[in-house]
Parts: sequence; structure tokens; C-alpha cells
Amino acid sequence: MSEARAADYQPLRAARHDTLQIEGARLGVTRWGPVSRAPIVLLHGWMDVADAWQLLVDALPAEWSFAALDWRGYGNSDPRREGYAPAQYLSDLDAALPQLVPAGSVRLIGHSLGGTVASIYAGVRPEKLRWLVNIEGYGLPALEPATVPGRIAHWLDELRQPPQQRYYPGLDYLAGRVLHANPGLGPLHARFLAQVWSEDTPQGLALRADPAHRISGPMRFARAELEACWARIAVPTLLLSGSDSAYMKHLGPGATPDQWPRLYPHARLHTLPGAGHLLHHEQPAATAQRIRDFVHSVELP
Repeated sequence: MSEARAADYQPLRAARHDTLQIEGARLGVTRWGPVSRAPIVLLHGWMDVADAWQLLVDALPAEWSFAALDWRGYGNSDPRREGYAPAQYLSDLDAALPQLVPAGSVRLIGHSLGGTVASIYAGVRPEKLRWLVNIEGYGLPALEPATVPGRIAHWLDELRQPPQQRYYPGLDYLAGRVLHANPGLGPLHARFLAQVWSEDTPQGLALRADPAHRISGPMRFARAELEACWARIAVPTLLLSGSDSAYMKHLGPGATPDQWPRLYPHARLHTLPGAGHLLHHEQPAATAQRIRDFVHSVELP
């Protein structure tokens, strides 16, 4: 991570880093708050890292304990040689949770990829959870069957010529790229994300993500399969989205907010005005307020 400057975002909570071992692989964990045997588990999205949860954690109560997991091939976690199939995230989460939460039931907050995995897991292992917060994690648009052969061919080509690491001339340049792609972040949060998303190398600044994550997978969980998992979720669930999210619009007409009560049996919905897909990075205070209200309503007597 690059050196901080006086104008950089100043974290309010001290982050602690450690690792755990699953199936011979090292997974990075970032922790905040009091030491606990039942922390709230945070699951980041695609091309994100555990450290980026700092923005939201700083807006949540100081007495809450958090453990953010780096998925394989991100942050401080080992890469996966055989690639990153959707089901493997579930396997890693199932193996990691007994170490992350050795006591009590599991409380999950996930964004995008992390929210998708968390929601599937909540339906597959409903007895393990206490509550779930899903921030725009609803999988990817359904594939037209006619496109599958071409996608498989493209995937095979990418395996033979995989994406290479990209290098950036400096933090200011990368922060500008982040802000251009996500103008709702503002310069301060964009620069913070550029810091935690990257590391210095002899070739230049590089993202803390295995380039193999950019390989387009040939298959994905079908919408009907996702909905079958969501229907089995047995715990209170908060669904958060941004009113200006390109991701939500990309999901198509079958993924509008009025569909969620039918698909999530115990869900509460909230849309943050003016927020995009990275709403917890763009509007951490507003996102935190919704999470606080939800948690207090389901945990307090």
C-alpha cells in the first residue's frame, strides 16, 4: 500500500490483520473492534479487498466487532491456481466460518460478489445464520442459452492467453481512474480505495487482485438456482441498493425491487437515493444508519 498523505482519508478505527488456513491456502482477514468469538463477517465484492470495508466500519458502532475476509486471489489471500468458479467461493466461506466465528450464529454483510455468496450460503446453510445484510449481491444477468457455446470458446481462449497484471504510474493516476469510473465516491474516498486496492511493485502500482479474476467464466449460477437458495433463507435480511446503480439496471426487468419480497421471504428493502453500486463506499454514513437500524430491530429485546 502506498504511503499516506495529510490529505488522505484518516481511519477512525484501527485495523488488525491476520490470516487463517483452509485446505492448505492462506486467507487474509482484517479485523476491527473488540476481540470477539462471534464477529460480524464482511464479504467484499469483485476486484475489492477486505481493507476497503474501513469506510463503512468507521460509520458503525465502535463496540461492534468485525472480521473481513479477503477472497482467494485478493488482498492478503493466496491465489487459486485452478481459477475462480462461483461455487468455490461458497466452499471457502464454509471452511473459513468455523475459524472466523467459533461461537454463536453467523452474521453476514456482503457486497456484490460477497452479497451473492452470502445469500446463497444463507439458503444452503440456513441454520447457521442469525441475520444477513445483502448490498447489491444478486448474481449476474441470466445467460441466453444460444450465447453459451461462444462464452465457453472465449473462456478457453483466455485460459491459453490469460490476462496480465496491469501497472499504474502512481496513486494519483489510479485514484483518478477510480473516481472517473465511480464519480459518486468523491475524491477522498476514491483515493482511499486506490490505496487499499493497490501495492507498489518494481513495475509500478498494481492492484492487489489476481488478474485471473478478469477471466470470464463460461458458466454461472442461473437465476432460478439463485432464487431457490434465496427462498430457503430463514433469518431477517436487509437488502440495500443504490438508486443510481448501473449494476441493478444491468440485471434486467426480472430484478426490480418489487420482486424481492417474493424472492426473499424475510427481507426488508431500502434504496439509498443518489447512490451507485458502491453505495457502502460512496455513502458509508447512510449505509451504516440503515444497517444499525436493522441490527437493533432484530437483536435488541
